[in-house]
Amino acid sequence: MNFIHLRVGIIVLSKGENTISKGIYKITNTKNGKVYIGSSSNIERRFTEHKRELFEDKHHSYKMQRDFNIDKNMDNFLFEIIEEIDDSKIELFRKEQFYIDKYDAFNCGYNCCEYSVNPKYVGNRMASVCSKTINVTKFVKIPREIICNKELGDKRAIIFSYLCSRRALDDTVAFSISELCHWSHLKPNYHDGKINHKYLEVLELLSHYDYFKSYPDFEKLAKEKKNSTDYYNIKINTEKFDIPDNFGIIYFDELEKILNFKQELKGVKVDGEEIDLLRMSSAYILLLLSYLRVNMNRNADKPLCCYRLYQKITEDIGLSERYITRIVEMLDVMDIIKYQEGKRIRYKKEEDKYGFLTTPKVFADYKRFTKDEKGNQILDVNYNFVNEIQKQLEILETNQKQM
Repeated sequence: MNFIHLRVGIIVLSKGENTISKGIYKITNTKNGKVYIGSSSNIERRFTEHKRELFEDKHHSYKMQRDFNIDKNMDNFLFEIIEEIDDSKIELFRKEQFYIDKYDAFNCGYNCCEYSVNPKYVGNRMASVCSKTINVTKFVKIPREIICNKELGDKRAIIFSYLCSRRALDDTVAFSISELCHWSHLKPNYHDGKINHKYLEVLELLSHYDYFKSYPDFEKLAKEKKNSTDYYNIKINTEKFDIPDNFGIIYFDELEKILNFKQELKGVKVDGEEIDLLRMSSAYILLLLSYLRVNMNRNADKPLCCYRLYQKITEDIGLSERYITRIVEMLDVMDIIKYQEGKRIRYKKEEDKYGFLTTPKVFADYKRFTKDEKGNQILDVNYNFVNEIQKQLEILETNQKQM
């Protein structure tokens, strides 16, 4: 394992020195150029921990662990100290965030969290202080024509999210089919009709709809019959990706929750029963969430929510009502979307016979963002999903009584 100290532009190899360095470090895979950014008050010890965790197949970065497991050769990884900092933890985290953004280590590297400070590991007070330097509103935008185009298959939202989250500054996406499967927490399978083929079919269809300017031969890749780790470049069509409106927003923290939904919801009970995760997929969850988001009202003069019958959702995006019911429950538990059903309205069908009107579900975002005086997006502290849902239910109830 190579340790490199970078000081005043001079590279100095450090072999077994009893040094203790505090600051920011970088781990680079010399075979594919991907990096991991971290900070520590004892970088030399942290390097040793990274090495041990990789060899024990227990590293917290599943992305780095996956690439290490290809040949288990530590010589492929370069360990560097990129800046020594003898300052407070807050300054250390701020510097770490600077380098995560500089090297795009979350989108294109091995960092599994886009922020240097994760409230799971540090106090909420420190997280709030450090978050002043962090853009917490990064998201992907999924166009309505993707969401409602059932021809693209039920994997369309997760494929589009992957392309957006892996997009480089030059509007290219470097991907391998194996990496795409692992990113979506699925095991690659090259057999006919399995996940590799399903993903490649979506990519091929997207190319036909002019979402890419240049791309590999997806049909040829599907015929290779192997779980390839070879990387290929896609040049995206910015006119299709950077649309000004009519899209569903998925924030990166929500995307991470959904990709890890099995861990997020394992053992969670609703009304005394564990949530059913059988045959559920993050692709289905993302598809429904993007549909709700693209239909969410954003005009302040109306309730900030949307309402739909499950039958209508099925017609629009192709998910069964049974799956929609399960996914809505999951989105609610994960604090992404909140929902409520209106009161059933009794009406007279004919003399001495009555019926009930089927009422739609009302959906609202758990959180909402607004802009400050400088145009930066910030959390809207005045937003309350309970109030928005209640206003919409009152409108629906009034309209139904007038029928």
